[in-house]
Amino acid sequence: YGMQLMAHLLGGDVVAEGKREYGPATVEIAERAGIFEGLSGQERAWVSHGDTVRRPPDGFTVLARTASVPVAAMTDGRTRYAVQFHPEKSQRLGLALIANFLKWKP
Repeated sequence: YGMQLMAHLLGGDVVAEGKREYGPATVEIAERAGIFEGLSGQERAWVSHGDTVRRPPDGFTVLARTASVPVAAMTDGRTRYAVQFHPEKSQRLGLALIANFLKWKP
């Protein structure tokens, strides 16, 4: 629940959905830079959550979404990135995100 907590504490809108998003999902990447550099416009990921970020905090940009979640990844463009899926469950996506994060410079 790291992304939901970050959004809540920084003034975004987090809601408890009536239905959990659980299982494989297609993540639509809106901005293929930063941690998403080199990835395609759509990647498969594992999702498992009941709370959803409906609006990111002021100053944050939405980087990705799924069919049922408007904010699946976000950044403040400086020092904070957050994802609402499990990159560790997808070798391709997870390895790319970790590699991009390690070489990323604000």
